[in-house]
Amino acid sequence: MVIVIQSESSSWESHLQCNGKSLLWDLRFRRPIKPALAVVSKHLAGLLPLQFIYSHAHGTAIEDWIWSVGCSPFSITSQGWQISKFQSDTIARSYIITTLDESIKLVNSAVHLLLRERTTEKTFKPF
Repeated sequence: MVIVIQSESSSWESHLQCNGKSLLWDLRFRRPIKPALAVVSKHLAGLLPLQFIYSHAHGTAIEDWIWSVGCSPFSITSQGWQISKFQSDTIARSYIITTLDESIKLVNSAVHLLLRERTTEKTFKPF
């Protein structure tokens, strides 16, 4: 479940900083559809912001803000909320991979059930 709240406040102190000072996000013209779309596409489709990259040296994901550009729900540099064709394609590929993974698990569980079944004259009748 995703709950979207719109506040009466005109600004909000974000977790981001510039020169040691917290950035204030202007909430007067901000529509809640952008963060809602970002959260839903992240949690349901596995779509991540473009600034996240995998660091082999650290063995984890890190943020490279050079790639945080564009007009998308994940970009903090724009007010855009539309998903690009690249992101839409990524969501479709994620669903395909998830479906294939689930079907492989289902087939493997059926194979394990068949392996436990003994072959007898009752269960296997020759042609």
